[in-house]
Amino acid sequence: MRVKVKEDTIKTIEYPCLMIDKDGIIVLFRERSCGVVLSSDLLEIGYNSDKWINEEFKPFNGEITLSNK
Repeated sequence: MRVKVKEDTIKTIEYPCLMIDKDGIIVLFRERSCGVVLSSDLLEIGYNSDKWINEEFKPFNGEITLSNK
């Protein structure tokens, strides 16, 4: 799988949304505290949790491209 990341910043959080933490983990949040990892060097892609701490993330207004190539 290939993942392409492009980053910009936004201020308003509406779900679903992409967010990023200080370690570069990008999570697709479907609601507050619930989401799946899309990009990370620390966690497995696809890791899903309903216990994310939103205060550790900031909005990610870039692009995520998913493919099987």
